[in-house]
Amino acid sequence: MKLDNNQIIEIYKELGVYERHFNQIQNVFKGLASTWFLAGFTGIGYVFSTKFNSLPFNPNFASSLICLVISTGILLFWMMDVLVYHKLLRATLDTGEFFESKNKIKHFIVLRENFKHYTKTLNVRTAMSLFYIVPSLILVVSSLYFLLKVWSSNTWYNNTIILVWLCSIILSSILIIIFQKRKSTKHNKV
Repeated sequence: MKLDNNQIIEIYKELGVYERHFNQIQNVFKGLASTWFLAGFTGIGYVFSTKFNSLPFNPNFASSLICLVISTGILLFWMMDVLVYHKLLRATLDTGEFFESKNKIKHFIVLRENFKHYTKTLNVRTAMSLFYIVPSLILVVSSLYFLLKVWSSNTWYNNTIILVWLCSIILSSILIIIFQKRKSTKHNKV
């Protein structure tokens, strides 16, 4: 079935709407991750403020907990952004590319070829992952720092909690490595 120019333009507009939609969702996840990262340090500042000293919690332990929870939240944003919505965006881009080549839309083909040319040396998925993984690693290292400060009290209760903590940090680090090493479908470079 041959499409006329108006139908081709309408289909192409619809593909553009999908591309912008998935791109916008990815931007929201990046904004949320940045907010969570800053909120974590705000929480740690509050824990060490004078208002928190009256509570029966060790501020180092509470700070370690905050770091671990915020790091987990950032990693969940990463999973949704890079492992779900980036793949959906790639599928939409591939559909648009197929549509353009099938209907011989030369002007749009040149646009996509330019995108490919300027990003051919950049692994976009890895760059996007670093946006999430670097703050998570900073928070995990901070969590370990606060745990080591708790360790100095040498009670069996604190030491047991720390061992469980360390196991969960190691397990989450292994999961990050496994998910990051997995190849994206056929488009590992984008």
